[in-house]
Amino acid sequence: MSEERNHRLFLVFAIFNVFVMLFLLILEPVLLVLWLLLVMLGCIVFSRVRPDVWKPEAKRWTDKVTGTRNRIFAAPKNEDARVLTFVPDHELVSTQTGSRERYVVDAETFTIGRSSTCNCVIRNSLTVGKEHCRIIFRKYSQEYYVEDLRSQNGTYLGTRRLEPFTQEKLLDNSELTLGDCCFRFVKKTGSAVR
Repeated sequence: MSEERNHRLFLVFAIFNVFVMLFLLILEPVLLVLWLLLVMLGCIVFSRVRPDVWKPEAKRWTDKVTGTRNRIFAAPKNEDARVLTFVPDHELVSTQTGSRERYVVDAETFTIGRSSTCNCVIRNSLTVGKEHCRIIFRKYSQEYYVEDLRSQNGTYLGTRRLEPFTQEKLLDNSELTLGDCCFRFVKKTGSAVR
């Protein structure tokens, strides 16, 4: 069977099914459900009996959907290569009196908490959760966002408590409060700890 003939057969089959389903919807909805089950069973049997016809058609439709998705989510063509890479250029600076801690935001997904698996480990606070929040870098927009990971004491951006798993944009000099720890999100200047 030629590919063009296959396309025509699939098109005729689809149009026929639409008319049958409309007729059954008006006549008897129970028969519509039975017809849909019969069509699904027929497609399964056909795909097993004639994989040489079914697989190329399925691949063609998959490629079409994937191509569309890639066009929608692709980076703009005129963007230069630096937009596609992450360069750590921000840090968290502790604003508590007597503390000079600085943490470079050195990952696209930068997790803050007490756990040793976090990028920024805060050991001296019981009000900070094991995985309290995270800072996310979006490559294409070159912007940072903060997201609370359902911490018990919450994450505050300025004076506003963040909803869990909701990303909020971080601007330069934004204040983050995690439990009893306060940080300012700033452009990187000097040496920092991890």
